[in-house]
Amino acid sequence: MNNNNKTLGIIGMVCGIVSLLLAFIGLILGFWFRAGGWMALIAIILGVAGIVLGAASKKSGGSGTAGLVTGIIGIVFAVITGMSCIICNACGYYKVTDAYNSLVSGDYDDYDYDDLEDWAEDMEDLFD
Repeated sequence: MNNNNKTLGIIGMVCGIVSLLLAFIGLILGFWFRAGGWMALIAIILGVAGIVLGAASKKSGGSGTAGLVTGIIGIVFAVITGMSCIICNACGYYKVTDAYNSLVSGDYDDYDYDDLEDWAEDMEDLFD
């Protein structure tokens, strides 16, 4: 086995592992900081790199199985992370739009607020 093939396999495995970590961290951070979508995108790119490098190592006689497996799992997990971020952002957008429309129309009964100041504080907290 060539040393270059071994290096490709190791780099592919590292890309796959980092892809898995970024997808997991993106899922956790997506709920608080809205960074999950970007992390999922980077994880998909690294997962593809892991698959390509693992396949190149395997094709040349090296052992790139770890790069292939971790890259595929990283891509699957990153797609799940990205989809959950899209769904959460869509729900948040719907809630803010609904609250804004209630403010504009003057219909506050849906939100159980005593006065406009409580609603305004909740809206400020939403954007902080």
